[in-house]
Amino acid sequence: MSREMQAVVFLNLLCCYLKANPDCLAEVSNPGKVSAQSPLLGYYDDTYYYIRPEMMIPMFRAVVFPDDYADMLLILRELFAADFIKVHWILCGEVRYRPQKRIGGTRKRYITFYRRQLDSYMDRQLIKEAGHEKG
Repeated sequence: MSREMQAVVFLNLLCCYLKANPDCLAEVSNPGKVSAQSPLLGYYDDTYYYIRPEMMIPMFRAVVFPDDYADMLLILRELFAADFIKVHWILCGEVRYRPQKRIGGTRKRYITFYRRQLDSYMDRQLIKEAGHEKG
């Protein structure tokens, strides 16, 4: 697979997983309420989806790139350029793609997706899939 397509494939896999496992996300205000049926992929609030990299990245590499190298920095840069993820600029001018967030008393890094953009992308994907199923 070309390097340019990695971000698209990453985004599509995330959307497919979220559609297939709607209980894989817990609400930020109630992080203890998690479904026992699916592993916790992350959290959500009104504005963001906080995706746990330790869950999503190994899944992406196992499903899409079992023998190849997935360039996660390139994927995160492309997601940022397409305005899908929130980043933090730090004083030395570098970009931190996985900002820290306190959820449930912990301080961990998450890939922070803008909820509106990701939901809109998932809706467009559903329309495309419905069109392919009819034809």
